[in-house]
Amino acid sequence: GVPYMAYYMLEDLGFNYIEYVVVNLTAPLISLAFYPLLGYLSDKYGNALVLRIAGFLLPTLPILWIFCNTPLQLIFIPQLISAFAWTGVNLSASNFIYDNIPKQQRGFYVAYFNFFLGMGVLIGGLLGSFLLQIVPIIFVSVYETLFLISGLLRLFFDFIFLFRIKEVRVKKKKRINL
Repeated sequence: GVPYMAYYMLEDLGFNYIEYVVVNLTAPLISLAFYPLLGYLSDKYGNALVLRIAGFLLPTLPILWIFCNTPLQLIFIPQLISAFAWTGVNLSASNFIYDNIPKQQRGFYVAYFNFFLGMGVLIGGLLGSFLLQIVPIIFVSVYETLFLISGLLRLFFDFIFLFRIKEVRVKKKKRINL
């Protein structure tokens, strides 16, 4: 869904360029405010939990784009949730790699992680381009149909992968001295 947001906002929703830029800038700017909170939650409850919660928010994002069609709705609903979810995923996934991989191998595994992330973006964009040509229009536009498919596929993969993640950070148990 993401590669088609520009066209969707400019053509289907009729945004001007200022509205388009403001909507696109909100999630990255708001995410800066979420880093301390999500860092605290990762430290207190573990990266796996934050990754699961944030990961399960991601399927809602493209679906929310179907129902929000003004700049303010997009900023305060899907973009706000997007800022929280993507910050949580990025922070906890990075921390998860750092907690699991010895220092000497981190560069290789971070590159490996980013390679597969990039491949997912590429395959998702190609799949979306293919589907754009063949899917029927369920809502107002074919893009909204793609957003629904994107959300459902994200949810499907969440159920496959997110529960397999196990916390590896060793938590120290508090001892009570009597």
